[in-house]
Amino acid sequence: GDDSIVKMTSTIHDITIKEDLQFFLDSKSIFNFGLQYIYHTYLPGEISDEGDDPFAISIGKRNAHECAAYVSHEWKVTDRVKLDYGTRYSFFSVTGMGDTFEIEDPDYVPIIREQVQLMKERGAELIPAIRNAKERGVYMATRPLIGGGGSGRSASRTFKVFDHKVDDNVEGFVTITGGKATTLRVMGEKVADMICDKLSVDAPSTSAEYPLRSFREYYTLPG
Repeated sequence: GDDSIVKMTSTIHDITIKEDLQFFLDSKSIFNFGLQYIYHTYLPGEISDEGDDPFAISIGKRNAHECAAYVSHEWKVTDRVKLDYGTRYSFFSVTGMGDTFEIEDPDYVPIIREQVQLMKERGAELIPAIRNAKERGVYMATRPLIGGGGSGRSASRTFKVFDHKVDDNVEGFVTITGGKATTLRVMGEKVADMICDKLSVDAPSTSAEYPLRSFREYYTLPG
């Protein structure tokens, strides 16, 4: 038979700098605070076969920076009651830029087969069965990003609801922009909340109570 020894590997190596401090207000009240920095070097995925037909596929190493700051408070209220609360802020950034391209008309984004093939090849490096999977459909689209006129990389990936009465002194005009497919439901809820507030409608949103239909029905429903 054909001997095959397949190995799948992913690794991460960290360099960490951390400083923790304490401040004793008194014997019953202690403040803890500190800073942390981590430099990540990680290998997302590597597949190799050391059998009769050896091969090795690697996505390639990546680097990232992670910073964090925290503060907490330990308060001994009584001999039986102790409160411990705090907050933490963290920031994560992958080093380097990805591949980008520009289009002339945001209302029409052409499907570039070379990019589709590249995505399939990269996916097949981790899941080889993708090479033989049936292609159900391909699409490309654009979505607006909220930013201050800088590059797309600096623009926020969140969404925002604009009341043009506040921004432009135009009554009865509300705009929602940004977001993505996974935030459509909450986007609809937020814009409905603003409209209800402007119309003095006091009613809770019920959209979260209705289940979404399976995407599989897209291929089975008539029409």
